[in-house]
Amino acid sequence: TEIYTLSLHDALPISRENLPLDLNVGVAVYPEHLPATILVDFHKLSDQYDTFADRFKQFSVGAEFAASDNVQIRVGYNNQRRQDWKIGSSAGLAGISLGGGISTGSYTIDYAFTSFGSVGAQHRISVAF
Repeated sequence: TEIYTLSLHDALPISRENLPLDLNVGVAVYPEHLPATILVDFHKLSDQYDTFADRFKQFSVGAEFAASDNVQIRVGYNNQRRQDWKIGSSAGLAGISLGGGISTGSYTIDYAFTSFGSVGAQHRISVAF
């Protein structure tokens, strides 16, 4: 379980501006008989909303599956991003993320795909050693 806040006010002590506060709560679950990690995060909990239930519409969920000791498969959904990137009544695949990673010895290669709906997509590749 993770609870954290994000505030630039603490990072910039010389600022006299009233900078925004972002309160997030997240939970990671490691199922006993499933080689996976399941994550749920709620974002912007400190913002003002019309109803209490609206506070929980800013969320993301994801899972990382261990296909083997060296191969991971990832999938995620970000509801806030889906709403932000909706054009008209269509969101396409906005808010959907897919990816995977391979670890061999001292090298790790990761790939991630993030959709921005009709706007386009982002592909990321990283190599670590």
